Amino acid sequence: MAALATKKRKKVSQTNELACYYKQISERGLLTADEEVALARRIEAGDETACQELAEANLRLVVKLARKFRHPDLTLADLVQEGNLGLMEAVRKFDPDKGCRFSTYAVWWIRQAITRAIANKGRTIRLPVHINELLSKYRKLNNRVRATTGSDATIERAAAEILPVDPDSARKKARRKHKQRALNHDDPRVQSMVERLEERAQNKLKDILTMALQPVSLEIPVGEESDSTLKDLLPGETELETPGLERSSLAWLLSHLSERERSLLGLRYGFDGGDQRTFAELAEIFGVSRESIRQQEMRALKKLRDLATRAKWN
Repeated sequence: MAALATKKRKKVSQTNELACYYKQISERGLLTADEEVALARRIEAGDETACQELAEANLRLVVKLARKFRHPDLTLADLVQEGNLGLMEAVRKFDPDKGCRFSTYAVWWIRQAITRAIANKGRTIRLPVHINELLSKYRKLNNRVRATTGSDATIERAAAEILPVDPDSARKKARRKHKQRALNHDDPRVQSMVERLEERAQNKLKDILTMALQPVSLEIPVGEESDSTLKDLLPGETELETPGLERSSLAWLLSHLSERERSLLGLRYGFDGGDQRTFAELAEIFGVSRESIRQQEMRALKKLRDLATRAKWN
């Protein structure tokens, strides 16, 4: 009981602190488009004060976006803090010559920082940043191979491109193992070491891909005017004891979508741990119309269905 009371007091304290923080940042007036451009010009000239001014004028945007996410391992204050990091990245990269308002540009960076924090800190199995980067390379390679061959990249090919073996490093290892200083690249012992290192790279990639495929709920409804769920995307009987898709089907399907499609569906259906978003919210985030978001969603879902059918899930 004492622990529960302490936890409750801590939660109330955090809520009060966040309320005070929001009240404080709300006192800062919004910027006009001309004021944003002027600050951006000063930032380009190396004015750190301008960076702070532009960021402080948009802190409310971070809170607004952070409130749309929920995760048991991260408090709202945590999400706001991560979102502020994304805001600062947007401040540094904003180009006023592109013709868009800063808030429109910053939304993507803020959301990316928050979703990355959820993925990196809120997973049952934490994936380090370098693992996420390897996964991104794998997805890009696999999409490229599918576009040209119609099939997935083999583990052998993927490992060769993503985790290539350095011949010089293999030769040094072979020299140390066999205590021979005069081995060249054509020596069978060096070739054997290359094969061992290639096999090790392939096993590492397999482990990374397995680790990345987290359970996803199958009962989320898909489509605007349909009673279908994600489970319906998978042909055949899918008998699971729980509503979580075991480390294979849906996660594999999603890995074949483009970055934008994964991001859109992730926000639309809450794959990233946040709330499910409306077309209006997604239109604001991506800077397009609601109809455009709807059409993009339909294309992405059709791609998932086609992939699932070709894969012949059992």
